[in-house]
Amino acid sequence: MNHKNQQLLQSAYDELQQRVTRFSAVEQKLKDTQDQLDHELSLYKRLSHFNSTALQLNNANSINQLAVETIVDILEVEAAILCVKDCSTGSKSVHTEGIPNTDITKFEFYTVAEFVDITDNPTKVKFVDETFFSQIPELNAYAKGALLILSDEKAAIEIGLLGLISKQKAPLFRTFCSNQETIFQIFGQQFLSLSSSHIQNTKIQNQLNEINISKIELTKLSLIARNTNNNVVIANAHGEVEWVNDSFIKTTGYELDEIRGRKPKDFLKRDVQSEEEHNRLIKALQEKKNVTVELINYTKSGVPYYNHIEIIPVFDDEGNHINFISVQKDVTHEVKARNEILKINKRFETIAEKSQIGIWEWETSTQQTIWNSILEKQLGITRNILPEDFYTYWKSCLHPEDKYGVFENLHDFINSNEILLEYEYRIIRKNDFKIRYINSLVIAERNAKGEIVKLIGSNLDITEKHEAEVKVENLKQYYESLFHHSPSQKIVLDSQLNISFINNSFLKYQPEWESFIGKNMLDLTQQPMGRQQLKNLRRLVQKVSDAIDFKKLIHYSDTFFTPTDKQMYRLVNVFPYFIGNDLQYVIINAVDISELKKTQKTIVTKNQELQKLNNELDNFVYRVSHDLRGPLLSIKGLVNLILSVEELDDNLQEYIHLIDTSATRLDGTIQEILEFSRNARLEIHRETFNVREMVQSIFDDLRFTFEDHLTMTYESSCGDMIFTDKYRLSTLLKNIIGNAVKYRQTSDNESFVNFSLAETDQKYIITVEDNGEGIAEENIGKIFKMFYRGSNTGIGTGLGLYICKEIVEKLGGSLEVVSEFGKGSKFMITLSKK
Repeated sequence: MNHKNQQLLQSAYDELQQRVTRFSAVEQKLKDTQDQLDHELSLYKRLSHFNSTALQLNNANSINQLAVETIVDILEVEAAILCVKDCSTGSKSVHTEGIPNTDITKFEFYTVAEFVDITDNPTKVKFVDETFFSQIPELNAYAKGALLILSDEKAAIEIGLLGLISKQKAPLFRTFCSNQETIFQIFGQQFLSLSSSHIQNTKIQNQLNEINISKIELTKLSLIARNTNNNVVIANAHGEVEWVNDSFIKTTGYELDEIRGRKPKDFLKRDVQSEEEHNRLIKALQEKKNVTVELINYTKSGVPYYNHIEIIPVFDDEGNHINFISVQKDVTHEVKARNEILKINKRFETIAEKSQIGIWEWETSTQQTIWNSILEKQLGITRNILPEDFYTYWKSCLHPEDKYGVFENLHDFINSNEILLEYEYRIIRKNDFKIRYINSLVIAERNAKGEIVKLIGSNLDITEKHEAEVKVENLKQYYESLFHHSPSQKIVLDSQLNISFINNSFLKYQPEWESFIGKNMLDLTQQPMGRQQLKNLRRLVQKVSDAIDFKKLIHYSDTFFTPTDKQMYRLVNVFPYFIGNDLQYVIINAVDISELKKTQKTIVTKNQELQKLNNELDNFVYRVSHDLRGPLLSIKGLVNLILSVEELDDNLQEYIHLIDTSATRLDGTIQEILEFSRNARLEIHRETFNVREMVQSIFDDLRFTFEDHLTMTYESSCGDMIFTDKYRLSTLLKNIIGNAVKYRQTSDNESFVNFSLAETDQKYIITVEDNGEGIAEENIGKIFKMFYRGSNTGIGTGLGLYICKEIVEKLGGSLEVVSEFGKGSKFMITLSKK
């Protein structure tokens, strides 16, 4: 390999290395992205679980305790503090998770605001470090955390949330990121909305209860209604507005004077999306029943808002309906936050569904399991299985051979400090009893003590992948077996030109190559080996390089010696396989051609001998024909002289005619033997010539051979110039047209011979048609055989049509005949233009 090729090869190698490096980097990024998405999915699942669980709780302390546990879950921190303060009463509720010091409940949470700058955006998440915690005695054991302070003026509530990581365990936790900030922010707004709604609903319910107790309580409620952040409307029994509080005016923009005596539906209007809720409201009002609805109403300025409405009918002591009291709240922010959470949940549910990932969650505290519909399909489960029975159901689906391993994996995982477990096992699906392969991923949420709080799992059915891998492995073994048992010698190089495979046929003759497997082809030339072997190896390396450079198959032959020093020959093919511009592998295939070499030498010798015999035969035919024609022509001359003598005896004259006929036939036979010899011996010589002139010359020569009337015509639909072997076509046409004249119907004054020429893109089509004697049907298949004569009326030798067939086949064409005895014949000749 010259220096330039080495540089090119090195450059290609360096470029390939860079591509591999980039591919690895991209692959790692994809894995990191997948891990990040899986992690975010887990966080949003925890957030979704909080939302669904909290909505079912009516006790504020239960909600608060669930919230502080959720802070630990979504921030993935060691501990958390939650403080809820009712500004209207000054009461405070502090909840902790993962903090052993119970004195923290005495800590005034809001004093932390003195050490954090929250003036720019009080509701924004703040990430704090040791500097922050060092200023607070109760928290100086912690190294970092996330702080969020929120408030709702209408609900008169302030909330503080703080996630904590201690100095001792800080190295075990990851650094806070923007995703955690986002989900913490969403959680805070969601919890604030829940807390506000819970507090306000509690207050409103108490107020409404007081209204129903007595008129005195109604008066008190009126005072409360004026000061509440909720919108309060008092209407008469017909639903017409009598009084509204300041909050209603602030929210809607309508003053009491301009809406007194009107029904709210007439000025607040509603969105079409609220039609169903509105119909439910109308029905409840007509039936004078309590009702709670959520409508999309419009302010005076036309701004839509979500309006949470609770209407209570008021009756007097006699049971007469006298008023409607409506408590309303603008819940636009809460609805948007709820919708956003639902969108996030839906997005991740869609991801799980499209990816066919079965997801389950198990709570330690409740011992309950929830799962998605994909998991149902995987296990063949039905919804009549209770959640608490899910684990039992799943165990019953495990393949008997895999049960012990699965339980051992789970046991070791639960009793360890690991947070992630991934393993594979088989199940027997309940609905169709099919065996499926499952890839399971289990994530453990642990508290500060390392105890499992929750298990979150995902199951992916990898049956098709597993079966494909088995098929690939079987195919790999099958093709390796084929390669090993193939009589040809094979070597496979990978994209880096390392030898990855050598079959047994190659190692049979060159066993020392077995030590080369795994080594680079380019480095082998430095290995100690024999002169001939090194020469062959260098040549092979060069051919591999050429095949890669030119991206094509290269083949050559070389000589090698077996372990018994027997010289052998082989034909080597080097095939580089590319996908795009990337080399995948190189296949080197060698075939033993030692016997072929011997046969080749034998054939060359035989060909030389045959050529010599052919030359001698040509000379013999020429000499014999020349020596025979001389006496024949002399005989024909003497016959003509005798026939010129007058007053010959009739019998003698007949005998002399027979002699002349026999001599003429013998001369024709000699001529046709010469034509046959020339057709077989001479190379094809194609040229462009005028076929009309050739046919016309043949017609002219034949006019003197008959005295009766015969019409000869020439037609062409493509001009007169053709490109073929002129000598052979002349011989062909002389024979066929000569036969048409020779075997014409002499008793018919309307005899004819028609010649026509046509062409296509690929060939010439020549037709010679006559109305002569014709050929019997049983003889048509014999007329092209050597020495066959289909008629006794002429003096033919039986070689003419045989020679015609040989000429047409030599020119790559075909010769066909259609004939009817007594009516004539049509010969169709096709000649290739190439």
